Amino acid sequence: MEAFTPGPWSHSFESVDPEWAIVTTSGGAVIANVNADHRQEANARLIAAAPDMLAMLSNLLEGGLIVGLTVEITGNARQAVSDLIAKTEGR
Repeated sequence: MEAFTPGPWSHSFESVDPEWAIVTTSGGAVIANVNADHRQEANARLIAAAPDMLAMLSNLLEGGLIVGLTVEITGNARQAVSDLIAKTEGR
């Protein structure tokens, strides 16, 4: 079972109320409704990017390729990435 709704996610202002941004899956399921005054679009973009950021962090932890580069993280940075992944998974 997935810990979250798989990406990709995107954001738009095509909701019932134009003051609200919505974050949806590629299939149209609503992930979030965002109304945070002048920051709503920035918040919606951040939420929509979450699956991609988690995938990148997981790839970093595994020493995978990132934009054609092999990256290895060690020590405190490795623990920080591991802790962040755990936080996203509710651990």
